[in-house]
Amino acid sequence: MNILGIHAYTHDSAAALVADGRLVAAVEEERFVGRKHTSRFPEQAIRYCLDEAGITFSDIDHVAIAWNPVARLGVRGMYMLRNFPRSLSGLRAEPSKEILGSMTLWNSIRLIPKTLRKIFDVPGARFQTQFITHHDAHAASAFFVSPFDKAAILTIDGAGEWDVATMGIGEGNRIRIFRRDPFPHSLGMFYGAMTQYLGFKEKEGEGKVMALASFGDPDGRSCFHNIINYNGSGQVSLNPSCFRFQYDTKRLWYSDKLLDVLGPARVPDEELTDRYIGIAASAQVTLEEAATAMARSVCQATGLSTLCLAGGVALNSVMNSRIMNSENRFDELFIQPAANDAGGALGAALWVHHELGGQRIPPMEHAFWGPSFEKEEVRRTFRC
Repeated sequence: MNILGIHAYTHDSAAALVADGRLVAAVEEERFVGRKHTSRFPEQAIRYCLDEAGITFSDIDHVAIAWNPVARLGVRGMYMLRNFPRSLSGLRAEPSKEILGSMTLWNSIRLIPKTLRKIFDVPGARFQTQFITHHDAHAASAFFVSPFDKAAILTIDGAGEWDVATMGIGEGNRIRIFRRDPFPHSLGMFYGAMTQYLGFKEKEGEGKVMALASFGDPDGRSCFHNIINYNGSGQVSLNPSCFRFQYDTKRLWYSDKLLDVLGPARVPDEELTDRYIGIAASAQVTLEEAATAMARSVCQATGLSTLCLAGGVALNSVMNSRIMNSENRFDELFIQPAANDAGGALGAALWVHHELGGQRIPPMEHAFWGPSFEKEEVRRTFRC
């Protein structure tokens, strides 16, 4: 049984292959095309997976796609209508056309089976297609390769089809999600907006903000109560007047109201003054405390001391350390190395594998599932 997992068209395009109950390969398209976080269809990543397994596309039995274009479609449609005409900006493509507009995105994902048949010249290929909701794929990417037979699961990112965070429990070869936090109250989008505010690119510069925060003092933290709040269970509530991402993910994610609260935003390459460093520290502490409250909530709900984390926010290692060392008292923590959307390709494939009754694959003890290079290849490259 060959199951191909795909994540495409948003950012961090990737492919993964599970064959006969074992992980064969998992790799991002950026490794082949040289464009970080590319959203292009992962053709080269898929070819690599097939080559590693020694098969052709005709041997694929199932295609698992880490996005469901019709999930919560009614809710999404109503949200756009309520916010019309501002929501029209979300339908437009990014100026570079690397990121598609919403309608084009959903349709492109829906047509992935057709795209595969065309690219690989297999018009009659008989594979079954399953669209896995974004956060379900994140959850599967962490739990099903963890060393735990039973664990709590927490996923946090910008947004999936509608969910921005989920809580669940994994046991054996099953996952049950019992809480789904809705858009637009997203911890990931909050941190992305702050990344932009501080002069870095969203979905790329969040690690720089995390590092920058270590040099500052979150003494301006009180200002953030006008921007974001969360309760004891980590349920986030954003002040919508401070943000624009709910209408337009292609340009600025924050509004003039945020500038009224925090002051002028930093221009890229402008000096990093103490004020900006302090704001980074305040944003980081806010993220940590909200995520720790989420972890505490899922721990209490499941009664478990083992936790699996995934979603782009789980790449914040300082936050992860705080979760591990908090009063939650987790005995063990497993974080999917590809916690970003690229890991969705692996998660989608594993979700289908287990839906079909497959047994757990061996725990993921390393992240080296893509191409490698011999020393002489590296030397030749540098000599060119």
